[in-house]
Amino acid sequence: MGEKLLWIRSGFGLSQTELIERLDLVGLVNRSEVSDFERDVREPDLETLMAYAELAGVYVDHLINDSVDLPRELPAAWRVEQVKGRRPTRQVRAPANKTVVILLLIIESADRLTREENRARMAVEKSHLSLHQMKRAGENEYELVFSHVGEEDLDEQVYALLRDIKTEAGRNNCSVKIAAREKGADRYW
Repeated sequence: MGEKLLWIRSGFGLSQTELIERLDLVGLVNRSEVSDFERDVREPDLETLMAYAELAGVYVDHLINDSVDLPRELPAAWRVEQVKGRRPTRQVRAPANKTVVILLLIIESADRLTREENRARMAVEKSHLSLHQMKRAGENEYELVFSHVGEEDLDEQVYALLRDIKTEAGRNNCSVKIAAREKGADRYW
């Protein structure tokens, strides 16, 4: 389902914040939650699913049923173009960009207990890093792959991941030292 939700957002050319405003879910859903929906970390509630379906001009079944694909051209994308007075040409495409991000992650417990640190690391890897084709690159380093529609979308996804890692470590009574950079580039988060 997450891929379909990302497909809809990217098809309308919206950032996560713009999507929340467009769906009229301000105060009910935040950017981190949208990121979680798109990465299949969590599922949206019925109200959110209905808002996505209405925006795209499809039935909720299209979103929740894995055996039903979204139409190549979303009906609502055509309506949006027509309302703006332009010739309807917009097609919804999956994210075209993939970026490899190197993540340095040091997890420390307040009591310096290795068991707590290992538990926190396993939780972070399973719940968050594995969603990005995680590869270990060193003792505290990971290579992650992000699919995105543009630089702003990539930034939102990376920052959401960093927040999620910090939260997950905190649940395990640990703190983190974390750095992320784009592989082969001079870009850092």
